[in-house]
Amino acid sequence: MRSLFISTIICCLLVTAINGQSKWSIGITTLFTKDFMLSLNAKGELFGWKDMRTGENYMPADSTAPLITLVSNGKQYRPDSMFYDLNNSVMILKYVRPSVTIQVRANSTPTYMSLEIIKAEPAARIEAVIWGPYPLTVNKVIGEDRKSTRLNSSHANISYAV
Repeated sequence: MRSLFISTIICCLLVTAINGQSKWSIGITTLFTKDFMLSLNAKGELFGWKDMRTGENYMPADSTAPLITLVSNGKQYRPDSMFYDLNNSVMILKYVRPSVTIQVRANSTPTYMSLEIIKAEPAARIEAVIWGPYPLTVNKVIGEDRKSTRLNSSHANISYAV
């Protein structure tokens, strides 16, 4: 009887997702461009930084890094949970201590991806936010012309030449 109940719930969830009624994704979130895939877990941690052309994942095996580290009262906090709003392409990062929520919009085109903080509250509890650092296993420059992403073995840095 219990397995029938669980199967019924799973079927309802699948039908809801297929009919486009599901608004939230809880679990693994994957963002794509034509050549790049970024994977995050339910705690708002990156675990995949993959080159779709070569299939290589530049995140070290068994390694994660918070998408955003929150600084409050002089302490750094990793997100405790993340939900993805499928309809609006917004990640909602929750920090239990110090009770902060950060919303990040993911904009993706075939050639690039951008992540933008669109809301962070309560502002009085936020001293700073830190993107990364992300532990990566590459050491090269990716990009063309004047704009490029510089990757080295310990951090991802985004730099723009003037």
